[in-house]
Amino acid sequence: MGCGVWLVVTTPFSLIGSTFGLRPSEVILCAYLCAFGALMAGIEIPLGALQKMLKAYFYFVYTRTGRAAFVSLVACIAYTIKHVGFVTKAMVLFNAGLNFYILNSQDRRFAQSDAQAKQALNDVGAELRESATGALSFGKALGIGKMFGSASSGDGDAAPVRSFDDAPSSGFDAAPPQPTQPTWPGGDA
Repeated sequence: MGCGVWLVVTTPFSLIGSTFGLRPSEVILCAYLCAFGALMAGIEIPLGALQKMLKAYFYFVYTRTGRAAFVSLVACIAYTIKHVGFVTKAMVLFNAGLNFYILNSQDRRFAQSDAQAKQALNDVGAELRESATGALSFGKALGIGKMFGSASSGDGDAAPVRSFDDAPSSGFDAAPPQPTQPTWPGGDA
């Protein structure tokens, strides 16, 4: 929580320095860093409504892997901005190291959140597979595959696929068609 509050307090000074230094990309990164600091502080404040809102929109921060990845992202952003102070960079790096230690430790305080996140990912994957299957069956019902000349394994009435050897020759190097009967105007040969 302290690291998040520190980012919220000090990042506006970095924002001013980046603005006067004419570094527009750093200005945007400073704004992100300030927002990420507010998120880091917000997840530690024990207010029920705030926690409910943050869990709804930023659930990844409540898992061990998600929090470690998030703090690592914040550390990378802090180290890319020239006008962020050394103390801020050191605090963010210490926080990232601490999160990786917690990630690899045997402390299972977040085991329930990790299990919920894994189950949510499995549910999303199952829903995506179900939607893809529905879309494919809808496409088969409309005959979209037949429109593009693709043959599916289940269709017996699919058009045969032609090779280049079966294609009729045309163009400049094609031989002219040979008539089977003379085509004289009088009809006599």
